[in-house]
Amino acid sequence: MSEEYSSAVKITGSTSELSTKLKGLDKDLSSVVKSVAKTQSAFSGFGKVATSHISSLDAIMRKFRVSTGITAAATTGILLKSNIQFRNFEKKVAQIKTLGVKKSTDDIITGLDKLIIKYGLTDEAAGDAYYNLVSAQVRTSKINKVMATSIMLAQSGNTSLAKAIDITTSGLNSWSEAGYNATRVANAINLTFVKGKTTVSELANVFSTIAPVASSAGISVEGVSATLATLTSSFKTTEASVGFKGILTTLTRDQKQVKDAVTKFNADIPGLNLDFSIKGLKKDGIGKFFEKISKATGGGQLDLVAKLFPSEAKFQAAFLAKNFEKLQKLLKEHGSVVEGYSHVSESFYNQYNRLMGSLRVASRKITKAIARDLSEIVDKTIPVIGFFAEIIKTYPGLIKVGTAITAIATSWSFLGG
Repeated sequence: MSEEYSSAVKITGSTSELSTKLKGLDKDLSSVVKSVAKTQSAFSGFGKVATSHISSLDAIMRKFRVSTGITAAATTGILLKSNIQFRNFEKKVAQIKTLGVKKSTDDIITGLDKLIIKYGLTDEAAGDAYYNLVSAQVRTSKINKVMATSIMLAQSGNTSLAKAIDITTSGLNSWSEAGYNATRVANAINLTFVKGKTTVSELANVFSTIAPVASSAGISVEGVSATLATLTSSFKTTEASVGFKGILTTLTRDQKQVKDAVTKFNADIPGLNLDFSIKGLKKDGIGKFFEKISKATGGGQLDLVAKLFPSEAKFQAAFLAKNFEKLQKLLKEHGSVVEGYSHVSESFYNQYNRLMGSLRVASRKITKAIARDLSEIVDKTIPVIGFFAEIIKTYPGLIKVGTAITAIATSWSFLGG
């Protein structure tokens, strides 16, 4: 036992060994949770007995040679920390219920616990994410799936879960009529930051403004992804977004000089058939549309592009006209948030977070199961020492794990679990 604790203190252990142990953790945790239900009834009767044996503490401790101070600290630390985590998590779920969620508290917690264990979230992050998804009008039945996808996007894109949720929900709401799911949106964003010169954090700051405009113009989320990936190879993310939005806005305007320019281009270039409007964009698709712009403007010459896009968007429009082949190529490619997540999921950092998530869930479940009886014990016997002494007296065999309990409590506090 001592060797295992010694190696546990050495955080430099290999990730492969940790990965192997993590795979069996869910099964072990399930067994613990089942055992808790049985233990609860035993604690009920035990609590009544515990309060009458405080006076025998010294003798018991001497008999079993256990340090009163260390044992008390360990026991108190475990009970208090578990109780605080339990109460804070229950409070967060209560806040979620105020939004009108019809799911039961137990169902919400069960879903969140699965995500905490699988992805290593903190209780606070999981609760906040659920709350934000409800606020974004995501259907309750879809929340856990949307959250899982957002978590993978956040971790693969090295950004906060809040920003990943903002992107995902912006996509879902902007293309709601098309029936997009979270995976499709996240896959598109994955392609943008992999192929473009941008980050998920930067995209989160602009996606909510470009998505509804692009959707109204008949551009798919993949079209937005490919366009932003192309533009960000030369422009900053904010400049790319502003220019893209300016391009779409120009197509909605009825400007005589632009109409005259289009008429001349179509007359001078046989077979061009440029329909410079939102209708034409929808018909051709953004890749073909900018191929026509390229032909009309001599490969994206800025002075000619400016005749069609007189606003600041002319710079981004000219760039897309010059690089329409790259745009068309990206339109045929597909991102994968699952693949992106797989590259980071087996890192020591992620595996450690999953381990700590599993421990937090186990701690809360145990605390919930015995919370009522623990409250009665604390009310009647303020010193937790007496409670632990009675455990030792009633169940002498538990002294064998006394050192383990102390080590767990110490490690738990040290690691911030």
